[in-house]
Amino acid sequence: MEERTRQLEENIEELNRARMATLRMLENLEAAKKDLEKANRELREMDETKLKFIGTASHELKTPLTAIKSNIDFILSERGGKVPVI
Repeated sequence: MEERTRQLEENIEELNRARMATLRMLENLEAAKKDLEKANRELREMDETKLKFIGTASHELKTPLTAIKSNIDFILSERGGKVPVI
């Protein structure tokens, strides 16, 4: 009977160790999940900022390029006369 009691106590101790290890793993997983959620939010914010920048830069570049292209087209059409070669 004493042997069986000792074996049960050892089993209970082993189960308690396994339970504690599982709780630690769950805590680590929860912390990793929070870190991933934070990183994901930051990446979304950076992506949004990048898209805004690209949109603004694209718009700002189109305005002078349109004027330059119009002037080049006008010069090439020779409607204002031939451009003197220097």
